[in-house]
Amino acid sequence: MCPYFPLTLKGDARVWLYGMLANSIRTFSDLATAFLSQFASSRRVEKQPWHLTRIKQGTRESLRGFLARFVAEARQIPRLIDEVKLNVFLSALEGGAFFKYLIHKDPQTFIEAEAVARAYIAAEEANDAKRSERDEHLHQKVAESKRKAEDYQSSQTTKQQHKVEQNAQRELRPVHFTPLNDTRTNVLMQIRGKKFLKWPKPPKNPEGGDQTKYCDYHRSGGHSTEDCWTL
Repeated sequence: MCPYFPLTLKGDARVWLYGMLANSIRTFSDLATAFLSQFASSRRVEKQPWHLTRIKQGTRESLRGFLARFVAEARQIPRLIDEVKLNVFLSALEGGAFFKYLIHKDPQTFIEAEAVARAYIAAEEANDAKRSERDEHLHQKVAESKRKAEDYQSSQTTKQQHKVEQNAQRELRPVHFTPLNDTRTNVLMQIRGKKFLKWPKPPKNPEGGDQTKYCDYHRSGGHSTEDCWTL
């Protein structure tokens, strides 16, 4: 065996060769047989066109994701005929808007079909972005309207509370009358004949209060004219 051959090996192959028993290899043919036996399982198996038929677009898989997966798998198959690639691609697609659109375009090669797919993806993504922008604008308008309604409701509530407080303060505020320059008894005697003075009916049951006092206005006992709460 050529003494320089081991120098051409590296990694696992060199480790394997140096680990062999002495005198176990007599000819280069023996070396080739042993080498193939050792590393045959490590040889990369070349994929065949039928491997591509196992790829199907998922029900919820995006066109962008499926196209990338299909192209990546197709690149691993050497000498793949374009016509086969196109037919497998059409067969793998989910039925729907894009499939109908692609059939209408009638691509003659996979390159044409891929170009149609990428243009369709770009258009769909641009449309989605536009729709998202519109929805965001609508959401902002709804939020603004809601905020204005809440602000208006809050202002109305504040005004109502302020009005209630003002009324309460007005009710609590003591009523001040112009002081009389004479006794109530004398004033009553002076205006007793006036039409604007309305005399109350005498009470049916005059009992109660201090009966030693008499009110000229009510014409009954129980309180004095000076202490009458009506005058």
